[in-house]
Amino acid sequence: MNKIFFTFIISLAFLKVNAQTPSFDWTALDDTIKTIPVMDSIVAFDTDLKNNTNRALDIVIIKQSVSNPKNWANYICAASTCYPPNQDTVRLSIDPNTNINVKYDVDVVAPTNGDVATFKVTVLNNQNSNEVITKIFRVNINQTNRQPNLHTSFSIYPNPVSDFLTVKIDKVIFSIEIFNLNGQLLKTTNQNFINVQDLTSGIYLLKVNTETYSEYHRIVKE
Repeated sequence: MNKIFFTFIISLAFLKVNAQTPSFDWTALDDTIKTIPVMDSIVAFDTDLKNNTNRALDIVIIKQSVSNPKNWANYICAASTCYPPNQDTVRLSIDPNTNINVKYDVDVVAPTNGDVATFKVTVLNNQNSNEVITKIFRVNINQTNRQPNLHTSFSIYPNPVSDFLTVKIDKVIFSIEIFNLNGQLLKTTNQNFINVQDLTSGIYLLKVNTETYSEYHRIVKE
């Protein structure tokens, strides 16, 4: 009888330990408050999500602009895929005992000193709604150390784009290049416009090269 009782207690303890182990956890690689010194910066809240189980895990990532007075575009990148700014929910599977990288990017355009935006990311286990991780992020604008303007007139349009993207700048354009988010060069031209019709929908980096400097901008292909 004592042996059975002892086995029962050990089993309860084992179950309790297991119950305290979440199916997934969030390792913040970079979740600091952001201070942006220059315009059109790209902010990445960088994390790793780990599946702590020996089975595939079905998760849902939900993004929310809690306070975004400038209406900056914000979007989720997960497992090497970036989703359009208008997609607020991402559902995906994580392999057993595997990490996936998740970034929450914000396109900070035309900031003014004192701007503050707040964003929230919620990750939940689709098989167990009680397992939820929620993170709040803020973007603060402090331009006291802002770099001098590299130009007085600059625009990229339309963005999002479906056919042709035009760049207007008060400098001589040496070249325009488009890269995917893995850094692979996809297109280049020495004109002030570029045809993107054959690109798949998603997010890309546009590099504008002038006679004195180069700069990057994020574009969305519809």
